[in-house]
Amino acid sequence: MGRLNIGLVAVLWIAAAAAEDSGEQSYRQKCAGCHGDNAAGGDRAPALANSRSLRDRSERQIHDVILAGRGGMPAFALPENELQ
Repeated sequence: MGRLNIGLVAVLWIAAAAAEDSGEQSYRQKCAGCHGDNAAGGDRAPALANSRSLRDRSERQIHDVILAGRGGMPAFALPENELQ
């Protein structure tokens, strides 16, 4: 799986956390600029919504990509409670 797909997985995982206001705010601040407001993709990064590559990843794998970054996706040093 390509580096860009893994980045998408990470951002989608953050988007899934957007069910709570703090998750939505975090997604808007850190992810939406590249992946779009509704995770449908943008000019700089692919869609996260309905991504098959995300479905193939474990929560731990997504967690690790968010913390470490991958390919063109930067690392996000989020507190553990935001990654749960």
